[in-house]
Amino acid sequence: MSAATLWTCLLPPVEESVYFHAPPTETSQLHQAPPGQRRWGSVVKAIWIDFRTAFSQVEIIKWSLWWILGMGGYISVITYNQILWSTLNKEDPVNNRLMNGAVDAIFPLVGAVSTFSIGKVSLQWTRWGELMLAAGTLIQGTLLVITSSSTSLVLVYLYYIVFGCIHYTMLTIASSEIAKYLKRESFALVFGFNKFIALLGVSLFTLYKVQLVNTPTRELYLIFGIYFISIGLIYFAASLYRTMKSIADLPTSI
Repeated sequence: MSAATLWTCLLPPVEESVYFHAPPTETSQLHQAPPGQRRWGSVVKAIWIDFRTAFSQVEIIKWSLWWILGMGGYISVITYNQILWSTLNKEDPVNNRLMNGAVDAIFPLVGAVSTFSIGKVSLQWTRWGELMLAAGTLIQGTLLVITSSSTSLVLVYLYYIVFGCIHYTMLTIASSEIAKYLKRESFALVFGFNKFIALLGVSLFTLYKVQLVNTPTRELYLIFGIYFISIGLIYFAASLYRTMKSIADLPTSI
């Protein structure tokens, strides 16, 4: 992180951007004001137009909602995994071999492989998207519920890796599907908004359940599991509704 911060400071300044320093060929409404004046009103208007245009599309709302909820849950899970592993290590002498570093190294590698692999899959995500999100999220929730009561550190490691593999896979699908319906200039706006809402939810949850209530780690993972299962059931219901609607819209023969 220190290296990334140093590298950022050494990068050259940005002379052009979509909203604040747009070239004449882009976002022309920002250049209606005389040179040298702060065009904050035009900037806010342009951002709002792009935001409204993006989130007026059902597909973007559907995938963004999962992106926000899935990312928020994922951040919460990885925040407390080290604490859970330490708890298991103290509870049972059998769990005396900590492999936290190895697991944290394997975790992104497996995620990278799954992300690359899903990119090779040709599937009509518009049609099967809800079902895929439902299946993956239900599996994630089930793994977390099992984790909350598991006494084997090795199995908990395995559940964590599988959980991350599913997350990276579905996040890649969701991100690509969102990008399909966006113009290039809106990528940072939409994904930045989604990430902000996800982090806001995580912060509020942490403030209440961890700082104020001081919920035990195992109970936290049970809550995370129920949370993911609930998301999965919602998307399964949406998939079922879409299927039934498609059947109802089929022409009936006389």
